[in-house]
Amino acid sequence: FLADVLPKTRDMAVFVKNKHRSNLMVLTAPVEPDAPRLFKWDNGFAWSYSGNVADSIKERVKNAGGKVEGDLCCRLAWDYKDDLDFHMLEPNGGHIYFINRRRLSSCGGELDLDANGADGLKAEPAENIVYGDQLRMKEGVYELLVHNYSRRSDEAGFKVEIEFGEQTYEIEYDKVVPQDATVSVAKLRYSK
Repeated sequence: FLADVLPKTRDMAVFVKNKHRSNLMVLTAPVEPDAPRLFKWDNGFAWSYSGNVADSIKERVKNAGGKVEGDLCCRLAWDYKDDLDFHMLEPNGGHIYFINRRRLSSCGGELDLDANGADGLKAEPAENIVYGDQLRMKEGVYELLVHNYSRRSDEAGFKVEIEFGEQTYEIEYDKVVPQDATVSVAKLRYSK
C-alpha cells in the first residue's frame, strides 16, 4: 500500500465518527535527515492531538467558555448527545451541579459549563468544575460524579481530567451510563 498507492496519491480524506475525533493526532518529522532538532528529545519527531493541541479536554473546555485555570480543575468530555452531568459532593455537605451552575459554592467551587443541558446541544460536549483558590476549600473528601440526566443515543463512555497543582490525572470510562444512573468517578481527599 505505501509503495504502490501513496506515492501516486494526490489527495486523501479520512472520515471517522465524531466520538473518535479526539483520538486523531498529527505526527511531524523533518524532511531533511540532518535538520536541527526543534525539541528537547533525541529525535526530530513531534506530535499533537485535536488540531495541534496536546490537551484536547482542556482545549474543549476553553473553547466552550469554561475556566481552565484554578487550583483544582475537573473536566468531563464525551462525544454524543446524552446529557451527562458533572457533580461534586463537598465535605461540608455542599453539592455542585447544574442547579447551581455559575455560582461559587461555600468551598469555592463552580460548575461553569452544562453541555447538552442548560447550555444547549454541543458538537463537543464538556462540563467543568473549578476551584479557583484552594485556600477556600474545606478539608475532607470531595466526590466527583457523572450522572446521565437524559439518554439520547446508543453511544457509551466519557473522559475525565483532574488537574491539581502540577499533577494531571485522566480517567476513561468506556461503559454505557444508563438514563438516571450515576457513576462515582473519583474521591479526592484534600488537606491543607
